[in-house]
Parts: sequence; structure tokens; C-alpha cells
Amino acid sequence: MRCFFGVGVDHQLALELISLRDRALEHLDGAGPGPVSAGNFHLTLAFLGDLPADRLPLLRDCARAVAPAIP
Repeated sequence: MRCFFGVGVDHQLALELISLRDRALEHLDGAGPGPVSAGNFHLTLAFLGDLPADRLPLLRDCARAVAPAIP
């Protein structure tokens, strides 16, 4: 499972990013990857790579230690 620590972006920023993304894709003429949906926009703080699912509890504990409001 690909794991990372990240934070989401607010709606207004997502709209601005969509505009930038769409303008950038216009110049690729379909030669690039498909667009990322606004719901997937985030700021990656740390990419952890591929980890087994049994590591998730440890990752959640680490995240909660830094940001206790994480579900």
C-alpha cells in the first residue's frame, strides 16, 4: 500500500489548482497523464513508500501524536 502523510487543500485552493491543471494540460495535447480530481488534491508532507497494511496502526499513532484530530 502506498503511504504518505499529507494534508488536504480547501475548496478555493482546489478550484485554483484545477484552473492551473487545465491550462497546463491544454499544452500537452493529450500526451500526458490524466487529470487529478479535485478531491485528490493534497500537500504531501512525507512519502513513505509501499508499506504492508499491518503498519497502518503505527502510522495512525504517529499521525495522532502530531495532529490529535486525525480520525
